[in-house]
Amino acid sequence: MKYLNRTQPAIALVTLIFVTIGGACSAPVEDGADRAAGSEGDTAVVLGHRHVLRSELLGEDRELSVYLPNGYESSESLRYPLVVLLDGRMAFTSMAAMIHTLSEGGAIPRAIVVGILNTDRWRDLTPIEGMGIPGTGGGEAFLASLAGEILPYIDSKWRTNGFRVFSGHSLGGLTTLNALQESPGLFDAYLSLSPSLEWGEGFTPILTPVSARVSSEPADRRKPWSRCSAPCRWPRTRECKICPITREWSTA
Repeated sequence: MKYLNRTQPAIALVTLIFVTIGGACSAPVEDGADRAAGSEGDTAVVLGHRHVLRSELLGEDRELSVYLPNGYESSESLRYPLVVLLDGRMAFTSMAAMIHTLSEGGAIPRAIVVGILNTDRWRDLTPIEGMGIPGTGGGEAFLASLAGEILPYIDSKWRTNGFRVFSGHSLGGLTTLNALQESPGLFDAYLSLSPSLEWGEGFTPILTPVSARVSSEPADRRKPWSRCSAPCRWPRTRECKICPITREWSTA
């Protein structure tokens, strides 16, 4: 199982930037596909476009916000890495703009960015039921749609090169961890930003094998790619069920 494809080491910088500006995911920002009204003769600056995909597995339409790199339309032979982003309505603009800026400066490869907009966040981004919230625990069906419908749609419509990054924040970070455990070959890199590890019973069923998987990697490939936010969420008087599992691989 690969965490980062060594044939494209520059994409590792994307990981560092995502972690650095992870706080940007908490600010609700409208997608770049929405054009602001301007005076007559003004030219709109458009960062991305919306596309609608019908998911038969979920029984609903799913919206995607898509950013295509500079030069995509003029060079029909080039193919690009793919960054798939959860919470697309909230995080797409900042992430797409960041990747655009860094790639235009030559710091990272140009990439296609696809943000998946939510229809029912509590349902899709929770692998098991928890917290007494009705309708949670639909993560398995969402990952099935991602693997069987959304990714094939993206690959058929845009020129991807097979290198995939999966990024999520909070419940989205929990979902990337679940995807790493359930479908480790689906993506080449899994970015889990401040994952909601306190969900359910601390997610020991998922974190134990994930921790073992990371610990089995050679030392030079064990990168600090996820940070546990549990200590500030669990009461000080209660023993944390998460950190004993994750401490070895989540500490910088």
